[in-house]
Amino acid sequence: MPPASPRHLFIIGLVLVFAGLAWWQWGVASPTENAGEKRSDRAVPVTTYQVRHADQPITVSTLGTVEADATVNIRARIDGEIAEIAFREGDTVKKGDLLFRIDARPYEAALRRATADFARDSAQYKNAKLDYERKRKLNTKGFQSQATLDQAEAEMKAFGAAMAASQAARDLAQLDLDYTEIRAPIDGKTGPVLIDAGNFIRASNDQTLVTLRRVEPVKVRFALAQQYVARLKARLATDYLHVALTHHQAEGAVAIAEKPVTARVAFIDNQVNPDTGAIELRAIYDNRDRRLTPGEYVDLSVTIDELKSVAIVPLEAVNLGENERYVFIVSTDGPDSTVTMRPVKVLYENADIAAVEGVNDGEHVVTTGQLRLRDGARVTPTEQAVPAT
Repeated sequence: MPPASPRHLFIIGLVLVFAGLAWWQWGVASPTENAGEKRSDRAVPVTTYQVRHADQPITVSTLGTVEADATVNIRARIDGEIAEIAFREGDTVKKGDLLFRIDARPYEAALRRATADFARDSAQYKNAKLDYERKRKLNTKGFQSQATLDQAEAEMKAFGAAMAASQAARDLAQLDLDYTEIRAPIDGKTGPVLIDAGNFIRASNDQTLVTLRRVEPVKVRFALAQQYVARLKARLATDYLHVALTHHQAEGAVAIAEKPVTARVAFIDNQVNPDTGAIELRAIYDNRDRRLTPGEYVDLSVTIDELKSVAIVPLEAVNLGENERYVFIVSTDGPDSTVTMRPVKVLYENADIAAVEGVNDGEHVVTTGQLRLRDGARVTPTEQAVPAT
């Protein structure tokens, strides 16, 4: 057989190319498109949540600082040597408990001398008073001159003044002796001892010996933006204002599960800080469990208002549209479950839930799988096991 000419080869190649295109269109492309159409009609698996109506508190979260209810820097009021430290660092003490004892011997001697001076001046005053009384009687009978009587009266008053001065000196010596025992002025917890026994201290140095802090109760100081001032005042006018607090969870740290405790707001500042645009508040926590320590940070949640009987849904059920927010409502009226897009108005939201207008109690909203949904799409719903909080 003679070899095929180039023209014949070209015609055979064209035939093979057209045959391949036809095979691709009818054998490959068409089945794929048909499968895609079938897949678009398949029911989408979704998770749903049944809407419930409830009262929803409106809360604001912020950071607070724990402060001692009272702080006292213990200092000496007299000079002397520290003879005794009557507590251990970190002890909890009661008002009146002995903390430090200063060497009392010099002050005991001073008190004895002041007592002796008072006894002497008291005796001289009594003698001068008796002399004055005798001369006054003689003067009334004409046996004593007025000048002599005046001199006796002056001497009596002088000795009386000396007796008063020595009495004051005795009282001061007694007070100094009392100051040799430094006692706790309040109930509280002691900090580190800042001086050792044997050291000589001077009252004029104003040296702190130990710091005593009352930690039952404690104050929690925090601030809220000025936009909440009106709601804060309105709530305080009808009820106590409370905050829920937990230990501050540092960013990136392993979260520690703990139950929040409640503290009552006892103070709202009388002005908004113009530099920060916030108003300062303080809450009181009894701290009988010693849960809080002065100086630490706490996470606060302040309830400033409450929405009555609103629809509560998980936050992930609310989607953001071009101009509005919406949810997918699951309908089971027909043979299949389908979804309907419904616009909603979000009244309040936090990290877990949203309070919305536009859905009814008992309706089911889609919480997962929304990216594959459109209005009227068929779905296979699964009820959410964990309710919204």
